[in-house]
Amino acid sequence: MNNKLRMTSTTLHEGWHANQSNLIKNINVQDIKIQDDILYMKYNNKIYTTPKENFVAYKNLFIERDARNIGENVAKNLINHNLTQP
Repeated sequence: MNNKLRMTSTTLHEGWHANQSNLIKNINVQDIKIQDDILYMKYNNKIYTTPKENFVAYKNLFIERDARNIGENVAKNLINHNLTQP
């Protein structure tokens, strides 16, 4: 992963964690699928482990997989879009 992609991905990843925290605090959401995800995020916060404590468990936490997915995919789309623009 190049530096531009890594920095963009990390920024989006951490921003998504802020969004997850906001969703957990304001769980009043109508969509059942989103409610399930939010409850799972809330549970993940209770069982959260750091990479130093248990790297495999950390990487498998839903909130980390979700944030990694958003960060990596959105960063790639943004960078690819910018590379194709004049």
